[in-house]
Amino acid sequence: MANELHEPQNTNSYFWAALGVLDSTIKWLVKRRFLFFLGLLTTILVALSLSANHWVPFDPEQMAAGPRLKPPSSSHWFGTDEFGRDIFSRIMVGMRLTLQVGFVSVCISLSIGMTVGLVAGYFGGWLERLLMRAMDVLFSFTEILIALALVAVLGPSLENAMIAIGIAAVPFYARVCYGAVLVERNKPYTEAAISIGAGHARIIFYHLLPNVLPTMIVVSTIGLSNAILAASGLSYLGLGAQPPSPEWGAMLAASKNYFQRAPSLLFIPGLSIMTIVLIFNLLGDQLRQMLDYNDQGKHS
Repeated sequence: MANELHEPQNTNSYFWAALGVLDSTIKWLVKRRFLFFLGLLTTILVALSLSANHWVPFDPEQMAAGPRLKPPSSSHWFGTDEFGRDIFSRIMVGMRLTLQVGFVSVCISLSIGMTVGLVAGYFGGWLERLLMRAMDVLFSFTEILIALALVAVLGPSLENAMIAIGIAAVPFYARVCYGAVLVERNKPYTEAAISIGAGHARIIFYHLLPNVLPTMIVVSTIGLSNAILAASGLSYLGLGAQPPSPEWGAMLAASKNYFQRAPSLLFIPGLSIMTIVLIFNLLGDQLRQMLDYNDQGKHS
């Protein structure tokens, strides 16, 4: 009976606690207007890309029998391509493919790189030397070179491009995570956890990982723009998305032969790539500044 009487009070306390967290979050976002604007803009772009197939005016892959290479007009905002396809519809649908490649490849590289960095930084010894020397060997090659080699082995496709870009970036994430783990491993809270006999899994997942994760999120946000550029480069070379896929890099490759007749074919996908990369670079930079500010506040 006593538990039943106190249950509404506990529920109300949880509600007011959640409301307080929401209020502090809104105030925090208001103080960081530019970060809030970038986050809102990113959310809108992701929402538009996910729903593009339901609201774009034309089928992005359907060839038209009418005039081709039409300039921008009221019916075709960005004009049409060499097959009469609406460029605006292809750009909007292609944004989903571009973001998909970026997110999937970053998830692959982040998960593998964090695992390698956590294991090497925590256990040390021969395992650290083995893992990090392997990462050093891969790090001596450029990411695009590793991605090209992997796509050449796996075959040209959008899915293989995601895998190749993700694997190519693993050494970078592994080294960043490894450095962060080395810093956290020597802090008092980790030494205290070891002294009371906490297991390896508890120390890694309950102590090290939560403190390393903010840094890795910032790094992955910036790495997302690099992944998008790499995917567009592979598609431009014919090793990523294949026609008639409306991926932006593939659209750039198809438009180079029509630059003089229809320059918008080249400019619009190029500006789209530049814009999305700039947004994620700015977002990552704002998150990094916020993280640095919080760290300074902790140490002051």
